[in-house]
Amino acid sequence: MRAVCTVLICFLAQGLFAQEGIEYWFGTDPGAGNGTFIAQGSGDGASLSTSGLPPGNHTVGIRVRDAEGFWSFPRAALLRIEEETPEAQTIEYFWDEDPGIGNAASLPVDAHLSVPTTGLDYGNHILGLRIQDALGRWSQTVSTPIEICTNYNVEATFNWDVFSSNVMLGSTSEHATEIFWSVDGDIVDSTANPTLTLTPGPHEIVNTVQNECDTASQSIAIELLGATSTFPSVATQGETIRLTAAGYFEGMTSFHLTDGDTTLIPDTVLSATDVDLVADFNIPVDLDSTAFDFCTQYDTGEEVCLETALIVSAPYSGFASEISGPGAIRNNVWTPFQVTFRNTGNLLQLGIPVTITVQGGVEARMEASTTVTPFQEVMADPDL
Repeated sequence: MRAVCTVLICFLAQGLFAQEGIEYWFGTDPGAGNGTFIAQGSGDGASLSTSGLPPGNHTVGIRVRDAEGFWSFPRAALLRIEEETPEAQTIEYFWDEDPGIGNAASLPVDAHLSVPTTGLDYGNHILGLRIQDALGRWSQTVSTPIEICTNYNVEATFNWDVFSSNVMLGSTSEHATEIFWSVDGDIVDSTANPTLTLTPGPHEIVNTVQNECDTASQSIAIELLGATSTFPSVATQGETIRLTAAGYFEGMTSFHLTDGDTTLIPDTVLSATDVDLVADFNIPVDLDSTAFDFCTQYDTGEEVCLETALIVSAPYSGFASEISGPGAIRNNVWTPFQVTFRNTGNLLQLGIPVTITVQGGVEARMEASTTVTPFQEVMADPDL
C-alpha cells in the first residue's frame, strides 16, 4: 500500500495581476495549459494530490495564469513519496533459542503484550520478538534479557508502637524472604516482629526486605523520652542530695522520685535541658528503706520512669583498717608499710581518731602521703 500525499505550495507571481489559477504536473513539463489546472486566487495556497505516484523522488512543476490568460514561468520542486507502513498482522516470540522465522509461538497483536513464562527455569533468559506485516514481511528480531524470579516484587511496609523504651515492630510486607531491622545505621534484628529496647533520644529505624528478585526499604524517625542514668544512685534518710539525670527530655514539664507510695518533688531545680537535669532533693528522715524510680512528665501527657534510680536506706556507720608491708624489717633501715582505712557505712565520717601502736621498741614515723576516695564513690560501690 502506498501513501497518498497532499502537497501545499504557495507562489508569488511577480508581474502578474488578478491571478486566475495554477496548473501543476509531475515529471516532464507538458507545456503551458497542458497540466492539471486549479482555479486559485492570488495569495492562496494550492493542494496537489499525489495519488498514483509510486514511492520515491518526484519533481512537481507549477505555472500561474492571470486573468488575461498569460502564464508565468514554470517553477519546480523536489517531492519524496514515502511508502506507507503496513499494519502488523502477526507477533511471535521465543525464549533463549530461535526456532526460525515463522516457527516461534504467536501472540495476539495488542499494544500491551503479555508473554507467558510457563515452564521456564528460574534465572536469566533471552526473550526474542518479531513482527510480520500485512505483506508477509518480517521485522528484525529484538532480543531482551529477562530474569525469571521465584517471587513478586516486595514493598517494605510495617507497623510500630512505642511503650516506654520498647519499640514494637511488625512487618506487613508480602513476598519477602529476608527481613532486616537497623537502628541508626546498625542491623539489630532479622525477625518479622521484633521488640527493640532503645535508649532515650532520637533514632532512625530502617526496615529492609528482599527476595531473589527485589529489595526495598522504609524508614521512620522516632524520639524516645526519659532518663538513661542518675547520680548518685544511693542516699540515706535525712540527707539532701544533688541528683543529676542524663537522657532525652524534650518537651518535659516536670520530674520527681517515687517508690509507688511516696513521691519526692525536687526542692530546687538547678538546671534542666533536653539532655540533662540537675536538682536538689531532701530525703525524709522517717522514710523507710526503699528503691525510688526517677519519672519525667511531658507536654504530650506521657510519663516515663527509670526504675530503681535511687536506693534510700537508714544511716549506719562502719569503719575498717588494713596494714600491709614486708614480712620482716631490718635494723637501722626504714621499712615502708601501708595503712588503709575504709568507710564501710553510708555516712560521711569526719574526725575519726586513729591510733597505731608499734610494739617491740621499733621507731615509727608517718609520711605525708594520703589518698582519699570521695564518699559518693564509696556509696556507689556495693563491695565497699
